[in-house]
Amino acid sequence: MAQGVVCDFEMNISDLSIEMIASYAAACRQVHEITELARADRFDLLVVPSRGAHPFLSGAGSYAHALRNLGGYNAKPVIPLDQLYLPFTADISGDQEISSLSIRRYWARALSAILRDDFNDPAYQFYAFMRKIGGPLVTRGGINQRRGKSGKFIFIDTVVSGRAIFEIMESFESLGMRKCIFILLVDEQGGKLDKVYRRKIEEFTALGRAFPIFVDKIFTEDEGPSMSGIWTVTLPELMAAARRIVPEFVETGDVAATFYYNEVSLRLDGSNADITKSNGMLNGLLTSAALDDWDNVKMFGAHFIESVIDGNLQDQANTRAIAAPVIERSIPFRSLDVSGSHVLRAFVGEENAERVVRRFLTRDKASLFGDNIPWPNDYD
Repeated sequence: MAQGVVCDFEMNISDLSIEMIASYAAACRQVHEITELARADRFDLLVVPSRGAHPFLSGAGSYAHALRNLGGYNAKPVIPLDQLYLPFTADISGDQEISSLSIRRYWARALSAILRDDFNDPAYQFYAFMRKIGGPLVTRGGINQRRGKSGKFIFIDTVVSGRAIFEIMESFESLGMRKCIFILLVDEQGGKLDKVYRRKIEEFTALGRAFPIFVDKIFTEDEGPSMSGIWTVTLPELMAAARRIVPEFVETGDVAATFYYNEVSLRLDGSNADITKSNGMLNGLLTSAALDDWDNVKMFGAHFIESVIDGNLQDQANTRAIAAPVIERSIPFRSLDVSGSHVLRAFVGEENAERVVRRFLTRDKASLFGDNIPWPNDYD
C-alpha cells in the first residue's frame, strides 16, 4: 500500500461513540476479572502477541489500580502477572512466499522453548539473535520479557475474522502446548468471524480454555502506535534469507524476523508529542469509562479524537516519519515502508540480509546472552 494512504478498514476516529467506548471499557473490566481468576488457578504468565491486545491490557491494569485506590489502605495490592510480548503479527506482502501460518508456527516454537528453558532450540536461538542485533531498538520503552514459573499461561489477543487465532491455536496444539487459556477480544460482536474459525473458538470455549469477550468496535485495531504505543518492525529480506539458509528453517518453513518496541514517553525533541498525547488520552478515557465516570469520558474522548486528528495519526506516512529516527539507530536500513496496518518494514538489501543470517550460523551461542551483537562490519 502506498505510504500516506489510509486503509479502507480503518474507522474514522470522529465516529467514535459513547456506546463504543462503553463496550470497550467493559471488555477491559472483563480482562481484569478473568486474569484474576486465572491467577488464583496458578496461571502466572500473560503472553501478548499483538499490538491490538495491548490497549485492553493497559486499560485492565489501570482499572485494577483504580479499584485499589477506591478501596483505600485495606485494599488488596495489585500484583501484575509476568508478561511476555512476542510479535505473532504476520505481516504478509504480496510477493512474500512465507505464509502467515509459518510465521505463527515459528513464534509458537519460540514460546514453547522459552517455557521449557530450551535455549538450544533453533527458534529460540534465532529469536535471541534477533534481539541482540536489534540492540537499543528492542530494549526501548521497557516491554517486559519475563516469564512465569508454573508453565501455565494466558494468551490474550484480538479477533476479527478469526484466522490469526485459529492458526495460533493449531500451532499450539501441534506442539502439545495445552497449559494455556485464551482471552479473546472479538470485534463487532463476532459479526466478522469466519464460520470455520468461529467453530474453533467455540470448541475451546466449551473446553473452558477460551474466554471470548465480544466488543462493539475495537476502534484501536490496526490503527497504529497512536492507539497502542507498540511499534512493530519486520525485516522481510532477513526472514527470507533465514528460511533459505538455516537448515532447521529450511526443513520446517517456519521463521519470522520481527521486533516489538514500546515508545510513548515524550522525546526530548518533541517529535512524538502527538502519539504521547493520544495514548495518554486513551488511557484516561478507558479508565474513566471502566469506572463509569462519564463526565471524564466525554472530556478524555474529545481530547483523544482531537489529538488523533490534529496529529494526522491514522496516516501511515506519519507513522513512518516518527519511527524512522529510532529504527535507523539499530537497523541500517536502505528503505523503510509501512503497511496498511502500520507495520513497519525495514529493507536492508538481500546480500546484507544473507550476511546477517550467516553470522547467526557461525555465532558463538554464548554471545546470545551477552552484549548486543553489531551488524557485520562489511555491511553496505
